[in-house]
Amino acid sequence: MANEPPCDQLQAALSCAQGQIENALKNSSNPVFRSTYADLASVWDAIRKPLAANGLSVEQHPSADGAKVTVLTILGHSSGQSRSSSLTITAMRQIQGGGWEECANPQAIGSAIHYARRYALSAIVGVTAEDDDGNAATGAPISAVWAPNSKPANASVITEPQRSRLYALFGDSGKTEGEVQEILKRNGFARSQDITREKYDAICREISEKTK
Repeated sequence: MANEPPCDQLQAALSCAQGQIENALKNSSNPVFRSTYADLASVWDAIRKPLAANGLSVEQHPSADGAKVTVLTILGHSSGQSRSSSLTITAMRQIQGGGWEECANPQAIGSAIHYARRYALSAIVGVTAEDDDGNAATGAPISAVWAPNSKPANASVITEPQRSRLYALFGDSGKTEGEVQEILKRNGFARSQDITREKYDAICREISEKTK
């Protein structure tokens, strides 16, 4: 459109960077939760050098209105040209009985911001981030936003999105894998797939407690 600022130099630089970016981002694993994932750091590892080599930079500005989380992502070029996009998601949590509700506590908001930053960054640069929560599109992101229609084969055990949230809590807690395994063992579980919904909240609280 005629009123849009020029971005020819930015576009040319992004084209060069995309030719250098590797998309194999699903390169992390966790033995506690038996999952592989592409986290925010993995996305940055894939794009940092190609962006810098072509005069490109990224800014991300998060904000929250209750449980609504918005991340403004700005892709800039050394010429001064830029483009931006905004992504808004809602932090959710499962409630007793299997329903879902918005959740605006600091932990849920922080996890939702991390998720939104990762997907917004991938989108504006043109990176494909393959991970478990991406398989369910916007309905089942990692951490605090889940798909309400996700059901386990055994209705008494937690869903895969819930298990992904446990992993996110583990990553934020600073605990070692051994400490988390001990928490699971204390609650009667050898692996995360066996955790029941009855024990889920208690285990989340234990994992979230700061290590003394």
